[in-house]
Amino acid sequence: MKKFVLLILMVCINQISAQPKDNQEIDINAYVTSSAGSQLPVRVPINSETIGSFYLYKNWNNSGFVYLKDKRVLKLNAFNYNTYTDLFEAQISADSSFSFSKNSADSIVINNKIFKVTPNTGSPTDGYIEVLFNKKDLFFVKKYKSIVEIAKPNPMSGNFDFPDKIRQEESYYIKNDYGFVPVSLTKKSILKIFNDNEKEIKSFVKKNNLSYKKEFDVVNILNFLSQL
Repeated sequence: MKKFVLLILMVCINQISAQPKDNQEIDINAYVTSSAGSQLPVRVPINSETIGSFYLYKNWNNSGFVYLKDKRVLKLNAFNYNTYTDLFEAQISADSSFSFSKNSADSIVINNKIFKVTPNTGSPTDGYIEVLFNKKDLFFVKKYKSIVEIAKPNPMSGNFDFPDKIRQEESYYIKNDYGFVPVSLTKKSILKIFNDNEKEIKSFVKKNNLSYKKEFDVVNILNFLSQL
């Protein structure tokens, strides 16, 4: 079953990755000079001692595509996702990057992760979400964000014993008839959303030795539900 779901995900990725053949592929430098995006310095930690990063990946050696709403496609080999500003940035020089406006981007593929732009409705899922599963109007997505923890001085010495920290936070959502519903990777949370199929889910999980705590196994569960 795991191999079957992996095949489904690979087909989805390949379909998106194949789109440049049907659309106008353009160069990033030409796009930067003609677009309404913004050029900015590569974001660095708050200070040199800060632990962590605003970016999803440790380096910029990431490949993929930016699919624009006007049907043009950008193929990139040096870009990253800034989870603090919720923007994808392409590195255009050693010390600067270009951020893509959510008004111009439709979807983005980076290192085979698929991201879609959702409308600004005041929902926690606004902006970029990673699509983990999408079949028969059933969506399983992940939202990233950065949390900055500012160090506090030691009340006795007045010194900062620990540096500032930036940590990445992930949250999951399942979209059903009621919209995007927050879910945690626990048995209780998943069964609560799909309480009408609780018996079937428990049997399927036990039969296939799955775990509610594993992202890939939850994709298996959702694929099973989509076939009921």
